This record gives sequence, structure tokens and C-alpha cells, in this order.
Amino acid sequence: RVQVEHTVTEEVTGIDIVQAQILIAEGKTLAEATGAASQADITLHGHALQTRVTTEDPTNNFIPDYGRITAYRSATGMGIRLDGGTAYAGGVITRYYDSLLTKVTAWAPTPEKTIHRMDRALREFRIRGVSTNIDFVVNLLKHPTFLSNHLPIPYQCLPSGDLTASKRQQGMFEDFCGQSPRNVSTVRKAGTWIW
Repeated sequence: RVQVEHTVTEEVTGIDIVQAQILIAEGKTLAEATGAASQADITLHGHALQTRVTTEDPTNNFIPDYGRITAYRSATGMGIRLDGGTAYAGGVITRYYDSLLTKVTAWAPTPEKTIHRMDRALREFRIRGVSTNIDFVVNLLKHPTFLSNHLPIPYQCLPSGDLTASKRQQGMFEDFCGQSPRNVSTVRKAGTWIW
């Protein structure tokens, strides 16, 4: 199964995971599918960060917005990868589907440059007609706790499916949007971030 964050892994390994998965299903060896004879031969290069650009409104408890996109311009540039959703000028976003507009993955040799690229890319977006989470993520990228690499996973899924957060974690996210969000999770591991 391919995770939604597979773009982060692809950026830091240089391996097209989806293509490799298909080739292996067709009977190819790991070496034929990935260029690496074993997991130990796969090396990480640089750092990657992924952001889901959604219609979730941080000022309204992250409830997805819906309506017609009246203007849409995405980001481009070195080290920026876009995995598109249904976002285009004139597109209608309904309340019945995922609020994802696009996934943005930034890659650079250092964590600082990766964050800078993501920040630049997010600022290039122009989306009108529906609310987005872009300003929230831009603020997150500048937050001292995030930049110091001490950002915990604020929300944990419990076996019951409930989402919980400690008071300290809720307070930290109140800094970003003035209230406690319901579904924010951030992970940093092995030189890669996943948002």
C-alpha cells in the first residue's frame, strides 16, 4: 500500500515508489524495479517536506469550505513537486469529497532550505473562492517550535478513533490559528518532514 506521504520518500531516495510497486507486481526483482539490490542499498539525499493544501478553514475549526474556485494559480520552481487534486479556476468544491486541492512537496539539501522552498511555494499560490489552510501552514513553518525540531505529534489516534491532544499541544496550535484544530499532525523523522 502506498501512503499519501510517499512523495517525501520518493524525493529523498530518487525512487519512483508507484512504478517500482507495479514492476515488482509484474515479476521484476527489487534491483530491476528500484536500481537497489536491497533496502540497505537505498540511501537518503537531502530533506523533503510535504504539505496538503486543503479547503479546511483554520479560522473555523478546520471545517472544509466549499464553493467555486474563482481563481487558481499554483507554485513552481526547483525542488517543488505538485501532486494535483481537483483544483482549477472554475472548479466546484463540494462538501461530499476530500478537501484536498493539491499536495506540495519541497526538496532541498538542508532542512532550512527545504522549509524556505516550501514557504516560497505556498506564498506563490493564489486561490480565491474558497478558504484554504495555506496561511496556517506558512505560520507553522515560521514557528520557533517547528524550526527547533521539537514539534511533537500533537494528535494521536486512539483505538476508539478519537483524536486527543495534551493541553500544551493544544496551546501551541492555538498560537497558529487562535483555536485548537481537530486533525493536525506533524511528524519529523530521518531527515524528512511530513505535514
